[in-house]
Amino acid sequence: MSRVMGRLEVLYVIPMFALLTNAFVSVIFLPDSGDGIQENKVLQYILIAMYFFMVVDMIRRNLFLRLISDAGTPAFLLSILAIVSSMWSFNPAFVFQKSIALTLTTIFGAYLAYSYSIQEFCRIFGIALTFVVVSSAIFIVFLPGFGIDQGDVHTGTWRGVFPQKQVFAQVLVFYMTFLFVFKNGFTKYWRWLVLSSLICLFFTRSATAMIALVFMFLILLLMRLKDRLDRRVLPILILPLFLLLSVFLLEGMVYIFDALGKDVTLSGRTFLWDIAWESIKEKPILGYGFSAYWHEFSDRIFIYLGYYAVNAHFSLIDIVLDFGFVGLVFLVSLFSLVMKFAYAKIDIDEYKFVFLFFMMVLFFSTAASIFPNPNNYVWVFIVASYFYLRDVKYVE
Repeated sequence: MSRVMGRLEVLYVIPMFALLTNAFVSVIFLPDSGDGIQENKVLQYILIAMYFFMVVDMIRRNLFLRLISDAGTPAFLLSILAIVSSMWSFNPAFVFQKSIALTLTTIFGAYLAYSYSIQEFCRIFGIALTFVVVSSAIFIVFLPGFGIDQGDVHTGTWRGVFPQKQVFAQVLVFYMTFLFVFKNGFTKYWRWLVLSSLICLFFTRSATAMIALVFMFLILLLMRLKDRLDRRVLPILILPLFLLLSVFLLEGMVYIFDALGKDVTLSGRTFLWDIAWESIKEKPILGYGFSAYWHEFSDRIFIYLGYYAVNAHFSLIDIVLDFGFVGLVFLVSLFSLVMKFAYAKIDIDEYKFVFLFFMMVLFFSTAASIFPNPNNYVWVFIVASYFYLRDVKYVE
């Protein structure tokens, strides 16, 4: 196992994780390539090659039988629903292509869970995030034309090796969560990594990420008090904290923007959510098909809002638009199981990190469409965590 670990970590798994964070999409490109993995042809070819390697390795190790036996799990049921949704979507070919990408991403998450222990998985994840964050710092200092946004909207904000500041900010929050959970695994470099990450986060000017970081620190503080409290009290304290910060993010910012004389509709998101909700009422059970709604109606929404919307900036809304409430049930069951058993073993660092990661995902999902996205590290982490924790037995 150690021999395989050494080869795959360096040559395959860590670079794959780094690419799935959307890193280097502004650096590795061809003429007329887009800003993300979905449009960047070079990165698509690289990912195809990496997925091919994954399939070959799974065949070599006879892992497909195990994969087939797991087809009834919520993660794979969602991927199957995505593929089937092409049958009732407006653009079957487009939805089918997106669904295959989501399925391959789901398989990659399962593949990691089959191949590594949760300790090894967290180590791989941390190394990949360290690589993209340190690379971002290098680009900001030495290649500011790439590392600092030069556009009209977010001029001067730090984006590192990512296509935009929000993606970089989310990665930084996940990375600092990793640093604080696994603090004992670092030596003299820990303070420098935390300090540089905090500086980078500040200059991304992402209010959502800064609030998420505060949320993470407050949860860690509550966890330190768990020994003085009944074990069942901690979730009761975390839930209102989550709701309070989410309401502040969604509603409180409206009043702040109003006082500053800025757009009180959160850059038009409230109008966007109204349009999306009316559309959900028309197809509430199975939705419009994976990624189909915004692809089909973006031009029409432009007439009302004056810009092309690619998602709802709210994961819950996008999930129901894509999969209906059936898909939402699959995701709720996945999240509830993982968070339940991660909390049961929260004294172990790896499970503590999984719990905090899921809390951060839920928080970010109130302001962005963060999951389930194809070719994305967040979905890979969610799927792998499910397979690590589904068979955990906990006795009170």
